[in-house]
Amino acid sequence: MKCIEFQRLIPDFINDNILNEDKYEYLEGFIEHSKECPECYDELEIHYMILEGLDKLENDSKTSFNFKEELRMKLNMHEENIYNEFKINVIVGVINVIAQITLFVGIIMYFVRLL
Repeated sequence: MKCIEFQRLIPDFINDNILNEDKYEYLEGFIEHSKECPECYDELEIHYMILEGLDKLENDSKTSFNFKEELRMKLNMHEENIYNEFKINVIVGVINVIAQITLFVGIIMYFVRLL
């Protein structure tokens, strides 16, 4: 992911509004870029502090203002969700292959009985 695309996605990431059909691919690219590009991570951190800080002030929130930790946790949560989605896709793929093999073996056995 390029810096310009990363920076365009910052508000959507913060507000959990990445509504692309390839959401996990975008999130994965976004998270990887945040790890590799210190300038973009700083930009993300600044936006996060501003948007979350304003939200907490508007809602008279008594919660912590540890934005750096909150951002780190949000990135980790999304990274874990991406990994879980990957595991689910692998499991579904394996089940699909097993089902196809079972069906193929069943068809072969049916035709062998006919002979």
